[in-house]
Amino acid sequence: MSFWVSAIVELLAYLLIAALFSLMWGHFFIWAFGALLILLCHQFWQLSILVKRLDAYKIKGMPNSKGVWYWVYFYLGKVHQRHRQTKKRLGNLLNQFYKSTATLPDAAIVLNLDDEIEWFNDSARELIGLKKKNLGAHVLSVVNHPLLVNYLSTRDLSETVVITSPVNKGIFLEFRFLVHNNDLRLLLAQNVTKLKKVEDVRRDFIANVSHELRTPLTVIKGYVETLQDTDDGASTFLTDSFSRMAQQTSRMEGLVEDLLLLARLECKPDEDIESLELLDSIDVSEVLARLCLSGDGIDTLHSRLNLSLQSGLKIRGKAKDLESVFTNMIVNAMKYSDEDSKIDISWKVVSSGVKFEVQDYGDGIAEEHIPRLTERFYRVDVGRSREKGGTGLGLAIVKHVLANHDSKLIITSKVGEGSRFSCIFPRSRCC
Repeated sequence: MSFWVSAIVELLAYLLIAALFSLMWGHFFIWAFGALLILLCHQFWQLSILVKRLDAYKIKGMPNSKGVWYWVYFYLGKVHQRHRQTKKRLGNLLNQFYKSTATLPDAAIVLNLDDEIEWFNDSARELIGLKKKNLGAHVLSVVNHPLLVNYLSTRDLSETVVITSPVNKGIFLEFRFLVHNNDLRLLLAQNVTKLKKVEDVRRDFIANVSHELRTPLTVIKGYVETLQDTDDGASTFLTDSFSRMAQQTSRMEGLVEDLLLLARLECKPDEDIESLELLDSIDVSEVLARLCLSGDGIDTLHSRLNLSLQSGLKIRGKAKDLESVFTNMIVNAMKYSDEDSKIDISWKVVSSGVKFEVQDYGDGIAEEHIPRLTERFYRVDVGRSREKGGTGLGLAIVKHVLANHDSKLIITSKVGEGSRFSCIFPRSRCC
């Protein structure tokens, strides 16, 4: 109200002066027009002063102004004061953040929109080797690793990446984005060397035990086959016992092979990442046709599998590993759906690359189980899984093979309607 009162009073003052001049010399409208023109020029002059002050960031303090411009500068001063208070409060919070982050055992790096280093803590100096001269430099100029390059490009906050430290190859760092906003990103690097060593011990133990089990299993399997060959069928009990022994021996042999395959996939070091040009060029259409349609394939009756090959694109990768992925996904769908239900298998081009998909129409999987399906030995229905001869490692193998081929397993399912297992290989893998 004070602003409008001042504006009206100023306007009336100019009109009053025009009226006084008109009483002496007449022609009120001419004098009124002149007064308003002077008022307009005065406003433009004051506006030019304001623009200059804004351009020079001189908001603090008010010039010797009256009327409406007094209130303009008054409210600008209040805005400036609030801005200073907010800036001071944010500065205090930022200082507290820097002080608390500086003492963290994890390396913390603040990046801008261009992934240039804005700030880092003391742990980043020790674990990554950052120095003051790296401020303003791109983070990949200090930590140039293919896995980190891919991680920065995807910016998937749900994922992490583990690589060796650029200053000490004996230290393993797990990188993750903790904060992701429009201006700054916080990249954390946690020292997971101890966890990595424990994981290596666990993996080596499983691999060694599995390898050692191969020899006795081969001997047992040989004797069981010999006993079956010499069985004359006189004793139903012995015949049934030999059959069960052979079945369980084969199941154990499959379990050992899967454990050894998982150990091989997991122990792939970061330094051995192969160039795509050195990998096999795999004709997926031919592989799927052989698996699904040939007499030596997965389903010799050809009755359940509907194969749709909509692309002839090949992909770069490990032929044996990818074949195990296709086999595991198809066999998994066959095991956990009715024997008379159809299974749709497709290989087709999508916007981001090329997609392999298996759709079954079985019982489906409850939503709470889906995130854990790729864990080792995890089973939704333990009894049914054992009855079907599953080892609980198939989808774990699929997960690791796909990760080594720049892809991941996508599972969607609805109870009572079936499940869809799919993976998309990026265009960089196509050939």
